[in-house]
Amino acid sequence: MPTDFWPALSSRTGRYLLTRALWMSFVITLVMFAYILLSEFDRGRQQIHHDLQQIENSYQSSLSLSLWNFDADQVQIQLQGILNFPGVHYVQIESRDLGLLQAGERPAQIDESFQFALKYHDQDLNIELGNVTVLASYADLYTQLKEIALRILLVQLLKTVTISLVLLSLIHRLITRHLLSLAIWARQFGLDTLDQLPDIGNRSEVPDELSTLVNAISRMQTDLRTDIRRREEAEQEVRDTRNHLGIAIENSSMGFGRYNATTNQLEANNHLCQQLRISRDELLIRPSPFHTLIERIEGNAAIEQKERINQLLQGRVQRIHGEITLRKFNDQLGVFDITIQTVSYIDNRPCEILICSIDKSREQQAIKQVHDLSATLESRINRTTEILQHDLQTIRSAYERLKYDYERLKISRTDDNRYRFLQFIADALAHEENLQPDNAGHCRILYTRQALELLANQHHNDFDLAAQIHDWHQQNQNQFLDCKLKLPYSMVLSATPSLFTFLLNWLTHEQLLGHSRANTSVMISLRLHGPRLQMSIELKNPALHPSNRSAEANHLLQLSQHLVSLKTRGNLSSTSEHGRWILLLDAHLEELSV
Repeated sequence: MPTDFWPALSSRTGRYLLTRALWMSFVITLVMFAYILLSEFDRGRQQIHHDLQQIENSYQSSLSLSLWNFDADQVQIQLQGILNFPGVHYVQIESRDLGLLQAGERPAQIDESFQFALKYHDQDLNIELGNVTVLASYADLYTQLKEIALRILLVQLLKTVTISLVLLSLIHRLITRHLLSLAIWARQFGLDTLDQLPDIGNRSEVPDELSTLVNAISRMQTDLRTDIRRREEAEQEVRDTRNHLGIAIENSSMGFGRYNATTNQLEANNHLCQQLRISRDELLIRPSPFHTLIERIEGNAAIEQKERINQLLQGRVQRIHGEITLRKFNDQLGVFDITIQTVSYIDNRPCEILICSIDKSREQQAIKQVHDLSATLESRINRTTEILQHDLQTIRSAYERLKYDYERLKISRTDDNRYRFLQFIADALAHEENLQPDNAGHCRILYTRQALELLANQHHNDFDLAAQIHDWHQQNQNQFLDCKLKLPYSMVLSATPSLFTFLLNWLTHEQLLGHSRANTSVMISLRLHGPRLQMSIELKNPALHPSNRSAEANHLLQLSQHLVSLKTRGNLSSTSEHGRWILLLDAHLEELSV
């Protein structure tokens, strides 16, 4: 084993491993060293605290008794005994009777200061005799820690060096020398030496990483021999495929040519010559045949295509593909799908250029015919569309006329309703002329005047109907036996706000009920039912009965119905039974902007 140390140390890997081992050992030793020192320091400090507490428990009573007996010699002996505790350097007693008693020397650095009182206890007495002050220092503890640190460093250094040397020798014997053998084998490895395996000596029966590496190298050599054999077979297949491809090109309609820039000759198969309408012999004897083909390019993109081919001849472009319009040698225009690619270079200049072409002249003619047919169909579709648009305009004109007639009919119907309402108001006023003025008459005149003012008011305002009903409820709820609301959070309308105030005031008025509000319960609800707005007023009073409804109530109800019809184009219906009366306002949202 010792003979392996110097070869291991002379290798770069050995020195690297030794350096890393020493560094890791140093870090671990440093962490452990710090932990041990901190633990020892904490243990020593706790021991000093325990000793100080022990001094108080052991000497408090005896010192108190000695002071009580004025025995200064005994006190001094006890103070010397306290100094025997580790870390205690100085102790003193401040007494009123004996003065200042002290022992030891005051330390330069005081780390712990401990005090306790001396008292004399008797059945009837509890007298404070003085105070004891004990000063302790960590100097002895630091000395012990230095000795412990020195021992730890020496032991860890010896252990680290020993383990590193043994580990280095083992690594060289088990790994490094075999890696050197593998390096020598790798330098000598080649396709001619595929049968040679690296020698790593006799290994144990249990496979390790080096044995796995040698087995992997053996499999690699086997795979290389297999790949070489497959490559030879693939090369033979490529040669066969090239021959087959040449036969296939000859049997297909693809034109194929090879231009040699050095000899300035163009070799073409029969298909390419047939596409160009020229024989192979004529093509061979033509001077600069490839440049002749370039000059015969025509069409809108001819200049750009010629420039691209010239760039390929200069070596700036390797491949060109696209449709080219070319005039054949029989002066007919043809469209070709051509690919031109450089396959070999000499001094960065193209040497051999391949040309593959497919004649698409017939396809282009067919596409042109399709375009012409499409243009014809598009023209017919445009004419049909114009006819349909004219018919649509006619239908729209008829719709506008119907809409105009409908509006006129609706206005006429509104005028008829307004005429009937005014006739109703005139009859009511004529009836009032023949009656004596009383409370009911004053009410009839009041709501008739308010109805006329509403009819004359044509202004619409945006307002929140739900908030308006809440305000009415706050003002009038104390007048009823019970007043409840069932409303949405908000409902904004564009209408006449005073219309709904009129309905709320008069449809719950005593003139309509025929009884006092104080005996009547009212429930007001508001909701949207599809495209319609519905407001319900439910009145409950045991005295309500359909048969005993007064003429004034019927008159006020008819007035409200006329007013709802004129202002909202809706209707106000009434449903009554014994003790209950429901009034329902139903208006379309088209007449109220929500």
